Amino acid sequence: MRLPPFTLVQANRSKAAVSGLREPGPFKRDLLELSELLTKGSSSKSHVQGGAEDRGLTGLSSFKTGLQRTLASSLRRRVLSASDISVVADDLNHSRKSKVVGLWDLRSWVGGLPHIIEHLNRAQSDLTFFEVQASIPSGLVQDAERVAFRATQMLRRKLKPTEKKDMRAAIVDVDFLPSASRVRKSLGVDYLIALTGAAIAGEIDEKAGRTFHTDFFFSSDKHVCLASTEGLREFAKIAKRPFEMAAAYVAVAGLLAAMNPKVDTHEDRTSGCLFDYNYDRSTIVLGLKKPLIEDRCLKDIREENRETAQSLVRALANYKPPGKQATKLPRPKKKAVAS
Repeated sequence: MRLPPFTLVQANRSKAAVSGLREPGPFKRDLLELSELLTKGSSSKSHVQGGAEDRGLTGLSSFKTGLQRTLASSLRRRVLSASDISVVADDLNHSRKSKVVGLWDLRSWVGGLPHIIEHLNRAQSDLTFFEVQASIPSGLVQDAERVAFRATQMLRRKLKPTEKKDMRAAIVDVDFLPSASRVRKSLGVDYLIALTGAAIAGEIDEKAGRTFHTDFFFSSDKHVCLASTEGLREFAKIAKRPFEMAAAYVAVAGLLAAMNPKVDTHEDRTSGCLFDYNYDRSTIVLGLKKPLIEDRCLKDIREENRETAQSLVRALANYKPPGKQATKLPRPKKKAVAS
């Protein structure tokens, strides 16, 4: 089965395979096969025909071992071709500081995900997005009774009547994020954003104190994030935007929160900012119509990430579904910085 080039498929890993770099095994063979491909250069093709592809392949040798292993495994299983990997390497080499971001669809059924990924990759030079295919953990969504039990454990007290009323089937963020972290490390990506069609539940600090909600649009922890598309299909229709754009909207918000520890959702007003809490989930329609980052939130984003954040917001605003895309523009180059 052939997949779009910007796809990472998690390979099955046995205990023996974990030590694949030290002992003979399938993963070591995969790396050796990729290494042979990387070092072939133009020997198997004419310099004119093969030069660009070979340079792209050779560039993969500078990437993390986990990412090399993932791509090598896909190459061996013919999920990706040498040409696909060349396209990936060329994009990753566009910026030496480029970070790799995986978007993992946990039954949120975002059919246009490859198209929005291509669009986000063209829009900026600091991040390269991939669609991730990996095994979905069992027992991911917990029923309302179990969620209520986890809430009492986390809050270390009985639930208030208003909190009990809020309990429903959901993914408890702290129960899922460690699994996502393991998937991230095995793939060799810098950040992993998981998209789910289920509700997200977790603990939150409000003015009245610590409480528990089951309506988060996203929840982040360091290099991993869980983002919910619950209700987004209908909200996207109201905003007259494609569903994949709406899914990318919450994914980008979660990613920027993960990349910038000072960034947090704000409760005081709803403006269409990526970081509106949206107590009434339908108010996200404002942001889908006209994505933005408020000045106060932009100040909380690290200076080196601000240009990328603004480029991503513009890309979301300008996205059109396949068949309606505007003329493709080359990916902007990283500006040289005087030493």
